[in-house]
Amino acid sequence: ADLTGLPVNVTGLSIGFLPTPALELAGLTIAQPPGFGADPLLDIGSANVRISWRSLFGGDPAIRSIKISDATVRPAFIADGSDNFSALIERLSALGGEGESRWSIGKFELERGALEFYDAAADLSFRLTAIGIAADSIAPATDFPVELQLAGVSGGNTLHFSLQGRGRIEPDTSRYLGQDLTFKGWLGGEPLPLAGIELE
Repeated sequence: ADLTGLPVNVTGLSIGFLPTPALELAGLTIAQPPGFGADPLLDIGSANVRISWRSLFGGDPAIRSIKISDATVRPAFIADGSDNFSALIERLSALGGEGESRWSIGKFELERGALEFYDAAADLSFRLTAIGIAADSIAPATDFPVELQLAGVSGGNTLHFSLQGRGRIEPDTSRYLGQDLTFKGWLGGEPLPLAGIELE
């Protein structure tokens, strides 16, 4: 809770040290801020994080791999324009400390992710499911390969989407880029034809 500023619950936790330090979590939930409902802001079925040994002895933060399964995040805006995620992002961003960002992630995987979005002022809601993300060699101000796939529902429309390309994260200047992107998709529902349309 001190880390996120919100109530946190974990149903399972294990720590290993060989061949590399590892942390496994099960049933992780982060509660909503007041006024955003009862469903958690974030829930994760399982997460596995493996850390480089040098990170434990004063080296730059280096995560060998992160694998997350069965995660759902619920970003939302209430009628006055307040959101439920900005404060959490700011707290987590502060973990990097001051000065130039020097962290790295060797491999990141997300499987069976979901996003449930709601904007009360705009009366807008949608749900994205079957989200999968795979990325390698992630570090600040460095290009890295990334793959994304998802399905979604908004009102009477359904979509399926996949993307491949290169990503770039520049946290010190708050820039997040996608380059050399190729995508394929399918969109169906009113007022589109019965068979939907292919996107490429």
